[in-house]
Amino acid sequence: MPATSFSEPKGKSPAIWHWFALGEEREPFGFGGIWRFYKGPIRKDGASVEVDVFAFLTIRPNDLVATVHPSRMPVMLVDEDAQATWLECGEDDAHKLIAPYPADQMALVPRGSDRADPVASSIVS
Repeated sequence: MPATSFSEPKGKSPAIWHWFALGEEREPFGFGGIWRFYKGPIRKDGASVEVDVFAFLTIRPNDLVATVHPSRMPVMLVDEDAQATWLECGEDDAHKLIAPYPADQMALVPRGSDRADPVASSIVS
């Protein structure tokens, strides 16, 4: 799944949302994850739907992310080789890509009580 940043909340009422990226320029990267097509009800007795569903993999956090969320961060696939390997490889090769991304190659970008990323929102507008 492509991304340019991700967030983690800290605290409650209100939570402060902290955004992490590959520097202030927010270079694109991918999350390691899985997807599949699902056909069936979302709720036990609900209507049948047809939808692509996905989940991304998390791992123990690096030192930067751990300041906000002490137990997890997403698996980040930064270079094209890692992304291609993830999409085409077998289980053993995928396991080699599952590691926290180095904290010194990331940045903590805007944070605040608004869950929406103010930078990404201004890019989309």
